[in-house]
Amino acid sequence: MNTILSNRIKRKLQRELVKRKLTEFFVLKGYDNFDAPLYPPSAYDIPVRVPELFNKCEVVPIVEETDTTMGTIKLTWNMFILGTQRINLGSTTHASQSDIVQAIVGEPNSQLPTDFATTPIRVIDFILKILDNSKTGYIELPDNFQIPPGALTAPLIGTAKSSRLNPSSSGSFYSR
Repeated sequence: MNTILSNRIKRKLQRELVKRKLTEFFVLKGYDNFDAPLYPPSAYDIPVRVPELFNKCEVVPIVEETDTTMGTIKLTWNMFILGTQRINLGSTTHASQSDIVQAIVGEPNSQLPTDFATTPIRVIDFILKILDNSKTGYIELPDNFQIPPGALTAPLIGTAKSSRLNPSSSGSFYSR
């Protein structure tokens, strides 16, 4: 068989697989209407739930505003594909770290404001467009591929040791 043709067929099949897994991901999250607004933290676990996106997609919450008088934190949620291509998912307001964790699990705090910036269909189209335009966008995972244990909990829900509230070890050098 022609190798160029076989590579094109393989790429189309891989694209269809990613599209179906993304569709399944959003259906499992409770989105039966893909034009409905996307709650930003609900997309946090896409790279873990869709293994084909494990090293290609990242959802990053960024602190936009901190209100110490009210005790709230406003987070902007961005999704990065292949490291540099970004889509804004929206922003949420939280009262504590446990509130953020509950939002990721799927229990949004309806008393605090949320800005919806996109929909599941726009996220799926964005991911597929970026992967389509990249030579290394789609990969064939080995049969024994497994998501590393703790991959979902490590980045955002870190331990107290990983917090940056205390001076770093390099900062202690200058405090002598």
